[in-house]
Amino acid sequence: MKQEFLLKIAFSCMACDGNIAEEEMNYLYKNFGQNNVIRCLVDSLKTRGAYFFTEFFTELERSQFTKEDELEIIKTSIDVIESDNSVEYSEIKFFKIIRSYLKISNKDILEYFPDKEDYIYEDVKRNYIDEYLLEVKDFDFRFEIK
Repeated sequence: MKQEFLLKIAFSCMACDGNIAEEEMNYLYKNFGQNNVIRCLVDSLKTRGAYFFTEFFTELERSQFTKEDELEIIKTSIDVIESDNSVEYSEIKFFKIIRSYLKISNKDILEYFPDKEDYIYEDVKRNYIDEYLLEVKDFDFRFEIK
């Protein structure tokens, strides 16, 4: 899997609730270090709003991942969500949407991430995407990055 797409996944998890914590940005810089790509993602989100996420889900749906790719997606998503030491349920729901595009079993996820049961409990399905996109369209993506 390309690092740029993994960065987009991490960025989407970070921005999914309309807020970007400094710790989340620090995580991106530390783990990806691609300031210009991050700035492009921020600019795209600011100008496109909810459509940014529509395209993200479409890209996710069209992608083919190996089991290792999927584990990396899961790890990165959880790491970003937990990077600010404040896990909101909206972030977990967003993770569950991403997870709905992956083929890996819950059993395999728990084998690698045994303390993350809350992230895989199946209370959110892909049909939540429409509801999420309606919610996101009202977000004000005017944050600044350093």
